[in-house]
Amino acid sequence: MRDIWEEQLKWIDSGEPFVLARVIRTWRSAPRKTGAGMLIGSGMKVAGSVSGGCIEGAVIEEGLEVLETGKTLGLFE
Repeated sequence: MRDIWEEQLKWIDSGEPFVLARVIRTWRSAPRKTGAGMLIGSGMKVAGSVSGGCIEGAVIEEGLEVLETGKTLGLFE
């Protein structure tokens, strides 16, 4: 969770909207542990990582959609 803490504080101070994606559960050999996070801002601004693999792109796409619509999707719950 601390991996993006400082960056998250900067984003909050900037006042620009962003989405926080967080790993809440894993199974098998997940590349990132529970608590790993990613910040997603407009213009494909990204900090952190939730998978290190192909899931990353899907999370970014969903995060950008949440920014546009203001509605959470619950896709990965």
